Amino acid sequence: IFNSTEDFHGPHKNDPIFSTGQTSSDECRFFVKDDTEPEGDEIYAVHLGLIPGNAVIDVAYIKILANDDGNGVVGFGVPNGISVQEPRTAGGVAEKLPMRRSIGTFGAISVQWRVASSVANNDVTPTFGVVEFQTGENVKNLEFFVRPDLLIEQDENFEFELTSVSGGARLNTTLSKVLVRILANDIPVRFALSHIIVLENQTNVAVWIYRGLDTSGTNIVASIDRTSSAVWYLQSDGAVGNQDFHQASGTMVFGNRETRKMINVTIIDDSSPEKSENFTVHLTNLSADVTLVSPSECTIQILHSDDHVGVFGLSGDGNITVNEDGGSNLVEININRTAGAFGMVNLTWMVTSSQGGDLSNQISPLHGAVTFSDGERQKMVNINVTDDMVPEEAFWFVVELTSTNGGRITNDPSRRSQKVIIRDSDDVYGVFELSNGTYQILSLTSRPRMVNFAISRSGGNLGTVSVGYLVTYHAVDGSEHTTSIGIQRSGTILFSSGQSNAAISLNISREGFIRANSVFWIRLTSVKLVRPENTLVPPTTPRFGPRTSANLTVHPQYADGEIGFEEVSVTVTEPENGRPKEINLAVFRDGTLYRASLMWSIIGVKTSQDLNPTSGSLVFET
Repeated sequence: IFNSTEDFHGPHKNDPIFSTGQTSSDECRFFVKDDTEPEGDEIYAVHLGLIPGNAVIDVAYIKILANDDGNGVVGFGVPNGISVQEPRTAGGVAEKLPMRRSIGTFGAISVQWRVASSVANNDVTPTFGVVEFQTGENVKNLEFFVRPDLLIEQDENFEFELTSVSGGARLNTTLSKVLVRILANDIPVRFALSHIIVLENQTNVAVWIYRGLDTSGTNIVASIDRTSSAVWYLQSDGAVGNQDFHQASGTMVFGNRETRKMINVTIIDDSSPEKSENFTVHLTNLSADVTLVSPSECTIQILHSDDHVGVFGLSGDGNITVNEDGGSNLVEININRTAGAFGMVNLTWMVTSSQGGDLSNQISPLHGAVTFSDGERQKMVNINVTDDMVPEEAFWFVVELTSTNGGRITNDPSRRSQKVIIRDSDDVYGVFELSNGTYQILSLTSRPRMVNFAISRSGGNLGTVSVGYLVTYHAVDGSEHTTSIGIQRSGTILFSSGQSNAAISLNISREGFIRANSVFWIRLTSVKLVRPENTLVPPTTPRFGPRTSANLTVHPQYADGEIGFEEVSVTVTEPENGRPKEINLAVFRDGTLYRASLMWSIIGVKTSQDLNPTSGSLVFET
């Protein structure tokens, strides 16, 4: 074998000998070396020649197959996966997942892959394929495209998996799967208002931008746990930049969980007579995770003069909180008219629900109109809250100014609407008290003896409520002896939502001595709603009713100190063979706290020859 010194053990030459006339076969043996060097397929020629002489009469070939992962071990080159953005339009740049071929790179290999999700084709393409490695190549990219859509989506994870490899290579099982995360996208960005009317002498105009909110600007509809950005600029539309308004532009950045940003636009107040003029605010260069939706621009109209008719808005800071139960059920909403006050103006308003449902059974009216007379500066809207008998949790609604036939509604979002909170009503979480007397009893003849009482919940039964109680035992003179009878002095019981009654039984220790005319005091000590932080405002219930205490007096008939036979009748046979027979009569007492002694005697015995002894004494120790 030629050129084989590194792959075969010596000798590399064999000399089989054939005797004269021999026709049987002989063999040549060569031994392959086992090394750790990655190698591809290797072929060696074995020349058969005559001795003497150099003539080659035949050639055979030995093929050493690829070994020591000579064809490579294939896996993804990003163990922690990659994160990609959804493009705005189809046909963008392909995303690339690097694949690595380690150890050996001999020969061409094919690696099959797929996306392990049945819905992946909605978001990525293709979802399966083959990556080819040629000899000597150790890095290739798996290329795919992210499909764009207009759906508001959270982060989505897709598992890319290498399923098989051909050409003698093998898969690296620890790197054969990797996650590709498509980051949350299509978060809506919109102007709060599409049209803002301002006076020429109004120096600054606040233009609000919403991210991740619905059209009302109240409810979050998308993931906003990241930063987003957009470039804003002003564009003339009749009004002239740096003559009617300061031409400006800038970049706004929404921080983590931030939903609102304000652009401050400056109006130039000049002395030239002018008709109403407009300019617009635009957004551009939005970050990849957001999408501009309607209203996608805001028109600012500069009136030809000051707001001589008036600017209308709601007065008061913060929320209005009203009780349905008792007192005034009237919600008073003040509407102010600022700037000018010339002329008569009609202004409409409406109520929107916190849950989007029908509020007609709870408040009225749900909409209406007010008329400002010439020179009038303030009007009041009265909304009645229905005082019904239905236990209800706290809820809220919004009173919003909707339109006017003169002047304008303020651009300040906090003055365009007012949030009203109606407190929980009709004892929605319950009124707790001790049940009537039939449920508060002493069981002094049972084993074990017990103190029994029950707690009832009236009104509403929503929410989980914790009720605390205290039970003490007192002698006739008022002194407390609770510990001596071994009952649990205090405790709490949980009422689950919907539960109206609960019974408590406390065991009295067998060693406890219960005195005649002594008293058990039962007191309800605390009542509170579990997790009150989940309510809109601190709730008015749960609360206690009038029966928060009860005294249970021990009747002398059931007091401890009574001692008696365990059995009231015993039958025995007279012993035979002249040997006496012992009879044991068990005597017991209820309480064992103090020492007790007693005398006993047998009545009706005719002679001591029948029974003996006929009298005696017993002592019960503490």
